[in-house]
Amino acid sequence: MNYYEELWIEVNELYEKGEYSEVITKLEAELKMPYVPSAFEEKYRSLLKETKNNMKQTEKTSQVISDVEELERLLFSTTLEDELCAVNSLKELRIDKYYDLFKSYFKHPIYDEVQSMLIYLLIEQGNKEEWTITKDGCEINFIPMYCELPQESDGYQEAIDFLQEHLAKEPSLLQLCYEILSVRLLAQLPYSYEEGEGEILALSVIKEVFVASDMEPKWKEMCRINGWDSKKVVFF
Repeated sequence: MNYYEELWIEVNELYEKGEYSEVITKLEAELKMPYVPSAFEEKYRSLLKETKNNMKQTEKTSQVISDVEELERLLFSTTLEDELCAVNSLKELRIDKYYDLFKSYFKHPIYDEVQSMLIYLLIEQGNKEEWTITKDGCEINFIPMYCELPQESDGYQEAIDFLQEHLAKEPSLLQLCYEILSVRLLAQLPYSYEEGEGEILALSVIKEVFVASDMEPKWKEMCRINGWDSKKVVFF
């Protein structure tokens, strides 16, 4: 592993810990160097931009908003940044005071990820009421206290074990797979992945990361070595 790979792993670990200032400092210092390999320069600049955006978002949402009218304005503002600001405040509040906001959003969801985050909060707090959402054109009724948090599901643990088994020697790719997996798990709510679904979930995540990273030949090679049927692995 060379210097640039080690730096990439280091800044990604800092990013995951939310240490954005450290990430920015290290990347800006490196990008001022006379030479950075083009493949790494592109990744460094992309992460730097993302880190700065997240830092701004964190600063904006550091103050917890409890006013119902202001939360409603943010939640239905139609911009993802504002809606996430509302969700981040709700994470720090007793959400039983804001159930009407949840019900209103579920009737007219703007962003799937925001709806999923609201469902997560209800599950996390063990809400006992029955809720109704519309997802992929279907009406779904669920009681949060009987739903699993994504990270507690059998499918999640199977997927994690599979990813670690096959990508342990490629930490940067493994980290990207973790990120995609988290998105998939959140999007699945109020359902979770069951025992026996983890392997195909992990394979679809690996495929997505490799294809998005312009590494499809490597994906096909892994399929050949491990006996995976690439045609049966779909993004879901």
